[in-house]
Amino acid sequence: MIKIKPALPENSEEVSLMIDALFKEIGHIMPDFGGKHINNLYKDLLNKIKIFIAIDESDKPAGIITVTESAGFYAKGYYGVINELYVLPEYRSQGTGKLLIDEVKKLAESKSWTRLEVTTPDRSHRDRTVKFYEKEGFIEIGPRLKFELY
Repeated sequence: MIKIKPALPENSEEVSLMIDALFKEIGHIMPDFGGKHINNLYKDLLNKIKIFIAIDESDKPAGIITVTESAGFYAKGYYGVINELYVLPEYRSQGTGKLLIDEVKKLAESKSWTRLEVTTPDRSHRDRTVKFYEKEGFIEIGPRLKFELY
């Protein structure tokens, strides 16, 4: 049975390993930015983002989701942005991702956010990912662009 719990400072190693695995799986490899750097960043980001971890019956991490609060006139106020969602391969297609999304939906309701948004990965992983989110009630709103500062 999978349980969802908020990540705490002592979960930095588990979070770092899962974020690193996510980046490797989707090909988002950044030179000199792996487990140790993610671990250090985690301690700073924990005050800015909400992180939930899926834990199996033996207390082994099974997945992770991160969400931040944002605001915009187009969203009619505050809303949540899911930045990362990752489920270890052995826990996929078992409802783990849904449990993580459901936890973020509860957080969104408690904060009276008007919506949740999520960015999906590149085309190689996109179809399956979009189908998952659509099954959870998300609708496509179009592509996003970025401007790199560093």
